[in-house]
Amino acid sequence: SEVEGVRQKIRPCWNSFGGAKDAPVVSLVVQMDQAGTPTDVEFKEPGRLGDPVYRAAAESARRALMNPRCQPWPLSPDKYNSWRTITFNFDPRDY
Repeated sequence: SEVEGVRQKIRPCWNSFGGAKDAPVVSLVVQMDQAGTPTDVEFKEPGRLGDPVYRAAAESARRALMNPRCQPWPLSPDKYNSWRTITFNFDPRDY
């Protein structure tokens, strides 16, 4: 599926917070261009950024999404309207 393709593309760029399986799940809202490249990333729960552990995990996730080595994402240009805004969850148990 496209979701798994994106996950495979991003996986090498994400340091899952030192490999800690108990790191927090981080959700980000990603704006995409038609080429499949992220143009903007916002934290879905900005109020949690005061927690240093959450902030470190969130910043790590944001860097992975914006890393040019892991772009563009393998998304069908025909479906751009369905993926131009993506909520992406980084869960250490998935990686």
